[in-house]
Amino acid sequence: MSSLETETWREIPATDPRIRILIADDQPIIRKQVRAILEEHPAFEVCGEVQDGARAIEEAQRLKPDVVILNISMPVLTDWKQLAKSK
Repeated sequence: MSSLETETWREIPATDPRIRILIADDQPIIRKQVRAILEEHPAFEVCGEVQDGARAIEEAQRLKPDVVILNISMPVLTDWKQLAKSK
């Protein structure tokens, strides 16, 4: 990432609504890395992390994130299309 991109992110006023993101992946290290990248951007807020598909659906319905970053090959993901309909 260039320093120009980083500086552009920092120019976003704090009063703007943040994009709420739910991270769903069965690998803790992946969730940690994705969270770290997203938290560098002031317009993003990670509202939750889950380790399987069933929890992804539950938490998406409960937290109402704007975006779900989803590993579609993780365990207990019987119907990822249901997650898309949960908003």
